[in-house]
Amino acid sequence: MVADSRSPNSRNAADSYSITRGDARARLTHCVRWRVPLRGVQAKALNSLAYRARALTNIAVVADETTSGKMRAVRQAGTAPELAVRASLASLGIAFETNVRDKPGRPDAWLAERDIPIFVHGCFWHRREGCPKASTPKKNREFWQAKFAANKARDERDARRLREMGCPPIVVWQCQTKDADALAAALVDAIRES
Repeated sequence: MVADSRSPNSRNAADSYSITRGDARARLTHCVRWRVPLRGVQAKALNSLAYRARALTNIAVVADETTSGKMRAVRQAGTAPELAVRASLASLGIAFETNVRDKPGRPDAWLAERDIPIFVHGCFWHRREGCPKASTPKKNREFWQAKFAANKARDERDARRLREMGCPPIVVWQCQTKDADALAAALVDAIRES
């Protein structure tokens, strides 16, 4: 006679008890040593205990890895504000090159006919004055303030080198790219002034 799988007598004795923290480690060691697969309630309990233990011991590392992952995801080229500037220049019929590596600061767009570099700056990374996007993260403030100061110093150095070459740069901020008509008008004005 085959026992019904739903009856209490048919369950494996090892699956019927609730696992505690103390015996979780012993059971896990046993399963790893003898290559016994974990099943059912045991697997869930051991996995959740192991997850909690890892989470508690590595909480600072996880936070730093999460932040680092977010920062790595930020693109350096082909961002939405850059694409908006390119579309605006193309709609105006202005020829340009993108991400010119041989010029100081690697301008996002270069108007070759007039030697005018255009930089598209994110308000957060390049610290636009008065913009709400230019906030400083609360965690690790000293690091961020040093990073932002270095970014601003590099921007100023590159702008100075370009001016010395006779190529005054145009800076377009991320906030300015939201309205296409206003962006096109601002670009025309800036190009005329250069």
